Amino acid sequence: MDPLTIGARMQWFGRGIICLASLSVSLLAFAQASGGEQGWLAMEQHVAFVESRGAAEASLFVYHADGTPVVAPTSNGGFPAGTPAALEPGTYFVEVGRFRTGGSVARAMVEAGALTVVPTGWVSVQTPPVDEQPALGCSPWQAELSAFDHVGGREVVKHSNHDAGLGGAGALQLLSGPARLYFNGLPVSVEVPESGVLALPVGFQDPVAGERPILAAARGEDATAIRVSLCEDGALQVPAGTYQASGIVPIDVHPYEARQWVSVEVPRSEGGEVDDLRAARWPDEVRDRPVATTPVVRLADDDPALEPLRTPGATTPRRLQGFGR
Repeated sequence: MDPLTIGARMQWFGRGIICLASLSVSLLAFAQASGGEQGWLAMEQHVAFVESRGAAEASLFVYHADGTPVVAPTSNGGFPAGTPAALEPGTYFVEVGRFRTGGSVARAMVEAGALTVVPTGWVSVQTPPVDEQPALGCSPWQAELSAFDHVGGREVVKHSNHDAGLGGAGALQLLSGPARLYFNGLPVSVEVPESGVLALPVGFQDPVAGERPILAAARGEDATAIRVSLCEDGALQVPAGTYQASGIVPIDVHPYEARQWVSVEVPRSEGGEVDDLRAARWPDEVRDRPVATTPVVRLADDDPALEPLRTPGATTPRRLQGFGR
């Protein structure tokens, strides 16, 4: 073959390699510019509660924009506190707790190369030693806290520390914002602080007149009213607030006894303060990454985006012993 022809072909081949290389660089640049790099989504682990008796860290449940769950490395399908989920940039939905419920959901944006932090905080409570508690007509109690969501017309449990080595102190990690908790069988609404711990406002209710005294969240003629037995030999520890209390008293007509109701106010004797929390260090893959600037936004309970998360089979509602909801 003519040397000039060979040279021309080599020159063309070289130009082709240069063009392919330029195209590869352009595609890489385009992929990076269009969000081809992953981002991370995580909630903080707070050092104050790491391996703390009675404290229950939450899991982070992540869903794609269409409601399908993001696969996680744990048996319950969630990412542990402090463990980042590596994700493609985009919109996701998140829950914080122990079980999926489809309630208390937030929208999170994942940015390329950045860490999006889901805001969480804690609620804690302390109880007297069991041997110092009254026992006549009531049950002993511990620092058990359970959080519920209202989904599909009923309350379903989302988180609890009931098997976290209970004693005189307990705590739950939850999504920041409003939450409905139960302590010693009675409900209370709280505002969970971001990167902080709220000491649950609690007080003590003394016995009331009559036999088999009870304390109810609403007047007891309501068959659905949540109620607990009051102690007959001392005060019962409950969330501070307004309740209906009653005891059975004698009357002059059949059946010669009736339950007499009275409104009572349980004042706060302890709790109510919020303390800041220091977070544990992030793992190496995200430690020096920038924090995403787009805020995590909690969805309203009737947001249409929640529907895929609430379809039958999307979640598995759980019940706890002692909760008849």
